[in-house]
Amino acid sequence: TTIEDEAGKIPLNKLVNGEEYNPDIKEILIRLLGQPEFGLDERKAAEIVDAIKDWIDTDEEVTGYGAETSYYFSLEQPYEAKNAPLDCIEELLMIRGITYELFAGTREKPGLGQYVTIYGTGAININTAPKMVLRALTPDITVELADKMDEYRRSKSNNLSSVDWYKKVPGMESITIKPELIEMVKSNYFRIYSTGMADKMEQTISGVMQRSPFQIMSWRQD
Repeated sequence: TTIEDEAGKIPLNKLVNGEEYNPDIKEILIRLLGQPEFGLDERKAAEIVDAIKDWIDTDEEVTGYGAETSYYFSLEQPYEAKNAPLDCIEELLMIRGITYELFAGTREKPGLGQYVTIYGTGAININTAPKMVLRALTPDITVELADKMDEYRRSKSNNLSSVDWYKKVPGMESITIKPELIEMVKSNYFRIYSTGMADKMEQTISGVMQRSPFQIMSWRQD
């Protein structure tokens, strides 16, 4: 069984405020997709973020390099842009520019689905955020610094109860992450993967659980 904290991921449904961008989440997403591991150039990363925004926002106005219903109707199997928040993370596969490889990853590349969530208040829990999400919080956090942050938070002797604990990490003293992006988050949503095996058969079930009040938010059998 594997458990992932959804509060450490980028909250996609907070990318939009009504019809307008949330500029902080936009920048984080572009930085995430622009990391070398994904193999995308800056233009392609911006296109994908615009398309996610258009899928979620409430209008039919195309944002930058994004896509609305006019594009999706031109496909071989046409459908409408949702123009509403995502209900599941797999919905990303319906959005222009997001291939299965980009979403799920390969042996050589990470998958976008590992680093984003439909849940959350807009703040990210840096106590549990994957290292690629840490690097996306500000352009000043390098691969090396993200590794040091991860090493620091894994040590049981270090106190992570203050939101600015990261400034105690060597090399991070002069770097500031916007406080509103990493306010103290009490993790309330967790994704659980459980695999059962019998003889040569194997089956995996995944689901998202809300801690308080306890509720199963979603589940699927692979």
